[in-house]
Amino acid sequence: MEYPLSITSLIETQRDGKDLRSRVTHVMAETDLGPFTDFGTPTFFFGKLVDVTEEQILYFRYAPGVEVLFRGGRYRFESISPTGTFKLVRTN
Repeated sequence: MEYPLSITSLIETQRDGKDLRSRVTHVMAETDLGPFTDFGTPTFFFGKLVDVTEEQILYFRYAPGVEVLFRGGRYRFESISPTGTFKLVRTN
């Protein structure tokens, strides 16, 4: 199935400690979430980004502080390949 992901990156940390983040990039990911198909946030999951450019993949791979939001959970890419296959790991 396909699921929406919302991705941002860190632009800078301000003096007061607040993070200034980039605009949200919305992408779709093809994945099998098993028992989490309809609800919940798995600890980690594998998938493939759908209809993203090589430039976007490079940005997600190398930009500082990339954060992925999925169903209210915060994730980071543990790995992401040039073809868009990935592993996301929950951070909260």
